[in-house]
Amino acid sequence: NVAATLNDEYSQVFGPECSGRIRCLGRGPTPSKLTKRINQARLEAYENANAEVVQMKTKMSSLETQVESLTGIIQQLLGNKTTDQESALAAYANILKPHTSQGRGNGVGED
Repeated sequence: NVAATLNDEYSQVFGPECSGRIRCLGRGPTPSKLTKRINQARLEAYENANAEVVQMKTKMSSLETQVESLTGIIQQLLGNKTTDQESALAAYANILKPHTSQGRGNGVGED
């Protein structure tokens, strides 16, 4: 299968197809049909990427809520434990606490 485009290397060397057809694809496809198909494929890829971004943002929001919930539970447990247990749970809470590289916190574990 030859991947044909309007400005491929073959067309650059031999010049454009004069009959309104595309080389190597027969008599059916025309440049306008090929351009339309390419644009449709790009639009579909763009829509799929946007849907994936929305899905990932939803998942991230859910995970942030879970982290906040777990942090609250750990903080409640810290209030009811002895000093040895407090230090162990505090170390565990630091492992769960997310670190942001942009310098802005997400409100989890911040006072």
